[in-house]
Amino acid sequence: MSSTNTSPSAISPFAAYANARSPRKFDGQLLKFTKGEYLVGPDNVVLPVGTKVVAAMDTVAIGWERWWEGRVTASHMGLLVEGFIPPERRELGDHDSSCWEVDSDGSARDPWQFTNSVVFLPPELGDVFTFTTTSTGGINAVADLCKAHDRGIRRQPRCYPVVSLESDSYQHKIKARGRIKIPRFRPVRYVDARPFDSALAVARGEPDGLLAQPTALPTAAPIAKLELVKSGLTKAEIDDDVPF
Repeated sequence: MSSTNTSPSAISPFAAYANARSPRKFDGQLLKFTKGEYLVGPDNVVLPVGTKVVAAMDTVAIGWERWWEGRVTASHMGLLVEGFIPPERRELGDHDSSCWEVDSDGSARDPWQFTNSVVFLPPELGDVFTFTTTSTGGINAVADLCKAHDRGIRRQPRCYPVVSLESDSYQHKIKARGRIKIPRFRPVRYVDARPFDSALAVARGEPDGLLAQPTALPTAAPIAKLELVKSGLTKAEIDDDVPF
């Protein structure tokens, strides 16, 4: 991530330079939600709705990205688990809307977009992909996931939720625009976080990224009425395969 400082004023010149020169970094393949579909990678491979994945909640990042001519030109993102506080929009510049790019409907588009991202991994400890969003629906989905995760870690600190990638919708306030599809990450069970942290470290090429053995979680007390299971899930225990 481009910064892990805990106050906007603490952004160092080193981080600012890194943000400007290499603003977008993500783990594995990029995962997007578009018109009710989850799309993976540059070829937009469809990930079926209902696919089960593990949400590596320690990777949840929040902040701002600056978009210009279809690419990210600057970024101020940090990890939620490290207490990152994004800068205020007013601190980022680009205040003159007459200089902004124009959307297809003719309206000026703010180059700075508030962004959330989270890394997902298949339960079989396979490939890695990063969901990133700037939409209200997507950010709300990440926020709802964080709320559920907070309940989980109150019972079992080192757990991650297995979530079903789902789609929901709401009626736009302008009725002519119909229903707007939004992502939804529905927790279905919790797993030991450690093997997935190790898998992510391996994917990043980190020297301490040795895969831990799956460890069973305590089953005495349910977490938010969800089943606690060990992290070594098999393909038979999920509804859909991850099509990589």
